Amino acid sequence: MSCTDPRVCGYDSTVETKVIYASGEPVPATATKVVQVNGETGLLVNQHEEDSFSGPIPLSEYPINKDFCPTVLTKPSNCVECQRDVTVKYLEPGQAGTPGPIIINQEPNILAPHAPPVIIRQVPPVPETKETLVIREVPPKQPAVPDARVITIPGKLLPPPARKVIVERLPELPEPPQDVHIERWLPFQDRKRKVILNPKPCDPIQCQPRNLVINWEKKKLLFSKQ
Repeated sequence: MSCTDPRVCGYDSTVETKVIYASGEPVPATATKVVQVNGETGLLVNQHEEDSFSGPIPLSEYPINKDFCPTVLTKPSNCVECQRDVTVKYLEPGQAGTPGPIIINQEPNILAPHAPPVIIRQVPPVPETKETLVIREVPPKQPAVPDARVITIPGKLLPPPARKVIVERLPELPEPPQDVHIERWLPFQDRKRKVILNPKPCDPIQCQPRNLVINWEKKKLLFSKQ
């Protein structure tokens, strides 16, 4: 059985709790002792906890935990502020050609086709169904419960658990962004166009449709034989 939460099981390490839960960035440390554990080399951040540890056996007799599939915790690093120079350069296009005239042709009004009728179905309310009648028997009597009996067996001193290894790898600084130069084109100059207006034709004649109401008779109950 394994446990990764120091607040639930294992040694109550203040440095471990800060590194895992309370740190938004690497915890400041003044350690100078370099150790190598399970192939990992680095500074011993919680050296003061080892110096102040007092247990039933010496600290050197505690084995080091060897975990071939350790839990990987990825924590986001704070952003690094950097400055990027962005310049905008406006480019003026050449002279455009002369546009053609605008010809407006007024087409005759089109008679809209008849839309589909509005068919409304009125459904009567569904009759309510009566609730189910439940007949429940009297429950059986509970058997007598024997009194509690406490048997105390003294425990033995088990060997100490393996020491957890925590490796904290600091993030690398990102590369600074490159400068961006934006080139934009200026719009063409306004030009006048010739407007030609044609006359409007006459409107067509519209016919009004008739509405329709459909009433269904009340349904009759049909009882089937069982």
